[in-house]
Amino acid sequence: MKRNKIYAWMAAAMTLAACSTNDIADITANDADNVVNIASVTRSGETGNTTAQQMTAPFHLINVTQMAKFDMKYEADYTFDNNTYSVNGLVVWCNSYDNEFQAFSPLHTSANNASFTTFTIPTDQSTADQLAAADWMTATTTEKKGNNNGAISLNFEHQLSNIVITISEDAKSDLASLSDIKVLGTITPYYNSTTKTIQAIVEPATTVPNTSLLTFNDATGESYTIPFPSSITSLDKGKQYNFTLSGGHNTLTISSVSVTDWTQASVATGKENEAWNGSNALKLTFSGDLTGAKLVLTYHYTEPQTSNNAKTRTPDASISQKILSNCIEIRKPTAEGIEVEIRSEKNSSIAEIPLNNDANIVLLSSKGINKNGTTNFTFSDNENPVPGYLTIGVTGNNANGIGLDVSGDLRSLVDASEPKNADTSEAKFTNLFKDCKQLKSFKKIQLNQMAENCCEGMFENSGLEQSPILPDTTSVNCYKNMFKNCIDLKQVELPAAGLSSGCYNGVLSGCVNLEYLKLGVTKENLKTLNDKENPPFGNFLGQNDNNQEITDDDATYNSLTAGSNTTQRTLVVNVGVDINELGLPPLWKDTDEGTNVLFLD
Repeated sequence: MKRNKIYAWMAAAMTLAACSTNDIADITANDADNVVNIASVTRSGETGNTTAQQMTAPFHLINVTQMAKFDMKYEADYTFDNNTYSVNGLVVWCNSYDNEFQAFSPLHTSANNASFTTFTIPTDQSTADQLAAADWMTATTTEKKGNNNGAISLNFEHQLSNIVITISEDAKSDLASLSDIKVLGTITPYYNSTTKTIQAIVEPATTVPNTSLLTFNDATGESYTIPFPSSITSLDKGKQYNFTLSGGHNTLTISSVSVTDWTQASVATGKENEAWNGSNALKLTFSGDLTGAKLVLTYHYTEPQTSNNAKTRTPDASISQKILSNCIEIRKPTAEGIEVEIRSEKNSSIAEIPLNNDANIVLLSSKGINKNGTTNFTFSDNENPVPGYLTIGVTGNNANGIGLDVSGDLRSLVDASEPKNADTSEAKFTNLFKDCKQLKSFKKIQLNQMAENCCEGMFENSGLEQSPILPDTTSVNCYKNMFKNCIDLKQVELPAAGLSSGCYNGVLSGCVNLEYLKLGVTKENLKTLNDKENPPFGNFLGQNDNNQEITDDDATYNSLTAGSNTTQRTLVVNVGVDINELGLPPLWKDTDEGTNVLFLD
C-alpha cells in the first residue's frame, strides 16, 4: 500500500516538472499555498445597492493561463453549503504570470452543455430548481499568485434574459389555476401559484421575438394567447423584463411593462414554494383595507341532533385548546411564521390570525388526516371525534370592505400530504363559510368521493358572487342549502347528470338575484330517481309546494324564491327534460314572468 502511494506521488511530480518546475509549483502536502483559494463570490445586479450578494449557485472554475501556456488543465467544481464552499477538483497558481480565471454556472451536464462560452437553455423550467438551473452566469478575473493572499474574487454576471409576468389582483379570480403554460412559444416556465407569478429565463435577442409572450389554459380549459408587447424591441442579457397581466375573463391585457437590472437574487426552493404552492392547501386571498382585520376560525361543538334541536357541549379545557392547533395548519406563503391566537369560549374553540396589507394570503391545510373534513375533528391523543363543525370568517372595523377569494384544493383539508388521493368518503364541510359576507368566490370544489351532506350549508348566507365549479356526481343531501340566502349570487351551474335523494334540497333558496341556472341532469336520470319523501329537487329554488298558489305580493315568495328580484332569468336544461319534474316554482316555468328556457342537444 505504501509503495503504491510513493509511486503515485512520483508520477505526479514528474508530470508537473515536465511542464515547468519554475512556473508550476509542486503539489505536495506541504505546498497548499499553491492552491487557488476563493475570497468572495458575488452576483452583479442582484441587490440594487452597493452591497454585493453572496453567490450560492454551484459553479465551475478553470485556470485559463495554465491551459494556454502549458496545456495543463486544472479545474474544479465549487458548491456552496453551510456558508462555505466544498471543492471537487483542483485549481493551482501558475508562477510568474498573470493568471486568468474563468468560471461558469450551472455545472456542465450533457443536456445543458455548459461552459464559459456555450449553454443550451432548458425548455422545462417548471420547478424552482429547474428555473435556477437555467440561469447561465459567467465570471472572469486576472490575478497574480502573491496578491490577496493567494485568493481570488469572482463576480458573476447573467448571460441570459429574465422574464417575470405578474397576474394582477383583478385577474386572479379568473386565473386561479393555469395549465399548459408557455413563454415565447417553447419554454415551460416556473409558475408560483401562491404569488401568481410566471418566470422564465430566455435567450437574449436583438429584435422582437416573432412569437407570443405567453399562452396558457385556465381551469375550465379555455386557451389564452398574450401577444408580445410592441414597446419591447429587444431582450438584453442581464436584464429583467417585468410584465403585469390585467383584466377579467376574455379581456386579459399587458397593463404595464418595465425593464430593470436582473433583481431577483435567487429562486426560493424551500417548503413555501414547493409544499405550500396552492395545490395542497386551501388558499385564502384577501383584498381591501386589512388594517386591524383578523381571519377567524371557529370550531362549534355540537351533540348529535335530537328531534329538531341541536344540542351543544363544551369539551374539557385541554381538548378545547387542541382542536384547532392539532387539526389545521395555518401558514403564510413566505418563510415567515404566522401569529395565531387560539382560545376557548363557551361551546367553541377559536383561532384568530391577524391580517395586514403586506401579507394578504393565508394557507390552510390539514395536520395529519382529517377524515371527516372540517367536521367531527379527531387527533392523536383524543381518538374519539369531537362533534362539531368549522367555520371561517373575518372580523375588524373595516370588515364590510374586505373581499375574500378562495382557491387551491379543498381536499387538502382532509389530507395535505396527498390531496389528489385523499379519501373523502366521510369528509364533510358543513357550514364552512356560513355567514361569511367577505367571501366573493370559491374557485372549485374537488372531492374524490362524496359523503352524504358533504357540502350542506357550506356557503349559506355568505357574500358569494359566483358559484364554484362543482363535481359532476351527487350524494344524498350533498348540496342541501349550499347557497341558501346568497343574495349576491347570479349564475349557477349544477353539472351532475345523475341525482341522489335530496341532493339539491334548498340549494338555491333565497338567492333572490339569481339570473342564470344550468342543470346537467338527463331525462333518463330524472325519471330513474323517484324519492317522494326526499326528492332531489325539493324546495331547491325556495318553494316547498309546487302546487301552492303564490301571488306577486306574497312576502314568503319574494324573500325565498330564487330569482324573484330579477326581471330576466335563463334556465338551461338537457333536451328531453320535463321542467315540470324539476320542482320549479312558477316563476321559473313561465315565460311571461321573464324566464327563458333553453334546451341543450
